[in-house]
Amino acid sequence: MQSREETATNVLQETGAALIHAYDDGRIISGQGTVSLELLEQAPHMDTKRVPINGGGLKSGVALAAKSFNPAI
Repeated sequence: MQSREETATNVLQETGAALIHAYDDGRIISGQGTVSLELLEQAPHMDTKRVPINGGGLKSGVALAAKSFNPAI
């Protein structure tokens, strides 16, 4: 059985596709941060958020966006 990295490498070589990391790409993290902005627009007094963690991209994006919206968070 191949690891996901090996599988991804094979697909990239066969298709010429680009690999975009879900947790190690600033553009992806910024995009995921829009979740936080939408929440804060709908509930500006929210002081706690629970965010699922896998690779950390979603949590990073949510935290960065929330902090830029409200530095007290």
